[in-house]
Amino acid sequence: MRAIIDLRKIGNAGPPFFQALLLLNLVSIFCCAIVAYSQDVNVSATVKPQQIHLNERATLQVTISGQTQLKHIQPPVLELLPEFIATYAGVSDQYRWLENGISPSITWSYELIPQKTGKFTLKRIRVPYDGKTYVVDTLSVTVLPPLKKRVEQKAAPNSFTDALSGSSHKIEAFVDKTRPYVNEQVTYVFRHLYTTQLPSSDSPKLPSMLGFRTRAVPSTQGVTKVIDGAKYRVSDIRVALFPIAAGRTTIESAKLRLPDSFDFGRSDVPKHLLTTPIRIDVRPLPQAGKPANFTGAVGEYQITAEVKETEIRVGAGFTLWLQVFGTGDIETSESLSLPSIPDVALYDPKVTTEVDEVDSKIQGRRIYEYVVVPARAGSLTIPEIAYSYFHPKKNRYQVTQTDTITITVLPELKAGTQSLPNNKEGESKGAGGAAVPFYKRTSFWGVQLLILVGGVAVWGYQRKRAKLSPDRRPLQQNAGQSALQAIEAAEQAMERDSVAFFTTLANSLYQYIGDILNISPTGLNPEVVHHQCLKANIPESATKQLVEILMQCDHARFAPVSLSTDDISNTSQRAKAAIHNIENGLSSAK
Repeated sequence: MRAIIDLRKIGNAGPPFFQALLLLNLVSIFCCAIVAYSQDVNVSATVKPQQIHLNERATLQVTISGQTQLKHIQPPVLELLPEFIATYAGVSDQYRWLENGISPSITWSYELIPQKTGKFTLKRIRVPYDGKTYVVDTLSVTVLPPLKKRVEQKAAPNSFTDALSGSSHKIEAFVDKTRPYVNEQVTYVFRHLYTTQLPSSDSPKLPSMLGFRTRAVPSTQGVTKVIDGAKYRVSDIRVALFPIAAGRTTIESAKLRLPDSFDFGRSDVPKHLLTTPIRIDVRPLPQAGKPANFTGAVGEYQITAEVKETEIRVGAGFTLWLQVFGTGDIETSESLSLPSIPDVALYDPKVTTEVDEVDSKIQGRRIYEYVVVPARAGSLTIPEIAYSYFHPKKNRYQVTQTDTITITVLPELKAGTQSLPNNKEGESKGAGGAAVPFYKRTSFWGVQLLILVGGVAVWGYQRKRAKLSPDRRPLQQNAGQSALQAIEAAEQAMERDSVAFFTTLANSLYQYIGDILNISPTGLNPEVVHHQCLKANIPESATKQLVEILMQCDHARFAPVSLSTDDISNTSQRAKAAIHNIENGLSSAK
C-alpha cells in the first residue's frame, strides 16, 4: 500500500491536510523495512589447481565481498567451455573485523571435471549485485592426459581371518542401482563385517567418487547379523551419489588397513583389504517428451502456492509463497520460471532450500517468497504454475502444478478513510503470523514524530507556493528542493526507524515525479515512473538511478530485512544524488 500527500490538493492547514497525515499514519503502521545496500563491493575468482590430469578435477571459487552487509545476493553466472562439467559444491560465508566495521564475504564453490585435454581459458564469470554486473577476469586451466594408475603385483583380498585369534574381517561395497539416469540418486554402501573390533582408529578410505555429486547419509555401526551361519557385527557407511553426466564410470576400490599387530612377520597376512570396483552405466535423460520448462530435476516432486491475503489494495504488497518439495537432489534444479502476471510489480524472490534424508533417500524443499504489488483495482488471478521433473521409476517426464489463486484488488484508500484492510479490530500480523495490535508496534510510536515533522514541512511548502506567481509553474520549480527537504526531515526524525524512513522516502520521490511531470503521484510504481520519465525525455541514467531506489523502497516496505543506520544513510544520499541528476538533466534540456 502506498499513501501519497498530493501537495497540489492540500490547502492551508484544513481538514484535507489532516486527512492526508492520518493516511500516512495508517500506511506507516503496515509498512516494514529493510533492504541492504553496499557500494564497496569486490568480486574475485580462483581455480586450483590450474594444471590437472584428465582423471582429476579442479575447484573454482567465486567470492563477493563488501565493507557492509550483503543482502539479496544472486549466484554467479558461469559461461564455461563445453570441455568442462561444472558441479555446484556449496556456498560459504566469512566475516572479517575491520576498524570501521565488519567485512563479509560469500564464496560459491564449483568442481570442474575436464572432458578432454588441452589448455583452456574459462569465459567471463559474471556476478550480478544491486543492479550492477561484476565481471571476473579470465582464468586458464591446463588439462593433461590421465595418470596411469599403479597396478599392484598382487590384488589385495577383501577378507581375512586371523588364525591366531580367530578374528575375522570382510569388506564389501555395492550400490542400489548400476544403470541410473543423470541426476538420479545412487546409494553407495561400504560394509565392514567383523567378529572382533579392529585395534586401530584408522577409518576406511573411500574412493573419490569422480563424476558424482555426493552427500553423506546416516550410517549404521555394530549391528549384529548372522551370515552363512556365522555371527558378525556389521558397520555401514552410506553415501548418496548423483551422476553428473551420461556414460560409463567406475567407482574404484575402498580400502581398509589392517593393524600391524596382525602381522607377526608372516608374509601371508595382507596389509589392507580392498573392495571390488563398481562399474556404473549412467543413462542420459531422454529427449522425447521433455517439457519446455524442464530445469533438470530428477525424482518425485510437488509444487504448491499460497497467499495469506485474498483481498488487497492497489499499491499494497503481498507475499506469494511457492514451495517445491519431494525426493531427489533439488539443488540440481535451476530457478523457478513464473508465467506472466499482468498489472503487477513482481520482485526477485527470497529463496530458501532445505535438504533432509529419510531411509537413505535425499529429500529436498525449496521455498520461493515473491513480493507482488498490484497496480490496478479489480480481480487479480495468479495462474497455474507448473514444475516439470523426470520420474526415473516411470521413465518419463511429469508435470505438477499449483491451483489458480484469485485475489480481489481494491482501489487505494481516499484521504480520511480509516478502514484497515485484511485485519480485524486494528490488528496487524507480527512474526510467525500472530496478531499484534497496531498501537503496540514500535513503528506506530516512532512514526508520530515523523508525522509532526512532515506536517511542518508540508505547511512550509504550501507557504512557499502561495508566494509564487501562477505563470511560473511553482510545482516544477520547487519540486527538487522540496523533495530534498522532505528527505532531510525523514533523516533527522527517523534515522533509527526504517519503516517510516522508507515509506517517507518513497512518498517523497513519487511526489517529486508527480510535480516535475505535472501528473498525479497516486498509482505510481517503479515501472510507471520509468515509462513516464523516458516519455518526458529525462536522461536514462538519472531515470534508472531513481527507479532502482524506488524498487529498493518497495523491497524494504514489503519484504523487510535487517539494515544498519549507515545503510539507510547511504540510501538517502543516493536518493539526493538521483534528484540532483534529474534536476541537472532538466536544466540542460532547456
